[in-house]
This record gives sequence, C-alpha cells and structure tokens, in this order.
Amino acid sequence: MVVEFKIFAKTRFGKHFFLSRSVEGRTARAFTTEDMRGKEGLALTRLNPSGRVEIEGHTYEAQTRDGYLEAGTAITVISQDNFKLIIKQS
Repeated sequence: MVVEFKIFAKTRFGKHFFLSRSVEGRTARAFTTEDMRGKEGLALTRLNPSGRVEIEGHTYEAQTRDGYLEAGTAITVISQDNFKLIIKQS
C-alpha cells in the first residue's frame, strides 16, 4: 500500500492529490488565561445562539444558553468552552 502511494505521488494525476511543499502555520492561543466566570458585559451582535460580546473593553466569541439575545443585551459569563464564552442574559 505504501509503495502504491509513492508511485502514485509521482504521476501527473497524483501531483494534484499531494502537497508539493510544507505548510507553515500556527494554532490560535487561548483567548484568556484568567477565569471569566461571573464577569458581565454587553452583546455586540445578535446571539443566535453564537455571536460577539464585549467584556471589560475586549471582544470575545460567545454562545448563549438562553436562545436568542439581541445586540445591546446585558450578559454574564457562566463558563468557558475552548475558545468561546458560554453566557446568559443578566
């Protein structure tokens, strides 16, 4: 099986299936190292159920457990999940 891939990679058709050079990049770091639970802010966009919120002058991606929230709604952070804040209406 490995031999087949090595031979296939050298064909004209195979060259379109495999990368011709390495990919450079990096992953996004966690957006905050501090505990955000209990902090309050405002919804910048409509959350249906995801959107953007502002807390202490910083913008974050967030998801609500309360369904839909309109922009300008006061929110409270209840937890963090990877790169999103989980919020509820204040």
